[in-house]
Amino acid sequence: MLERANRRKQYFDDDGNLLRVQELIPTRLEDALAVYKIEGLSEEEIKKAADFIRACLRFDYKQRATAKELQNIHFLLMLSNASRTAC
Repeated sequence: MLERANRRKQYFDDDGNLLRVQELIPTRLEDALAVYKIEGLSEEEIKKAADFIRACLRFDYKQRATAKELQNIHFLLMLSNASRTAC
């Protein structure tokens, strides 16, 4: 996949390792979101938010969700319903 990227040499070495990040500490999205302690965001909502982010960030564009598909992800539907009831 990196072979197709025009600017890969700016960010990756020949083995596919990141050039500018020396110590990458893998962290689950759920854990990263929980660190921010967003008021009113439950553990279940954090899981749904992480699913939404993953759908947006798939490395392979063929597997990445389309905008239409993203509109139907539960996290966005939940936010949309919450904003309607708040009005």
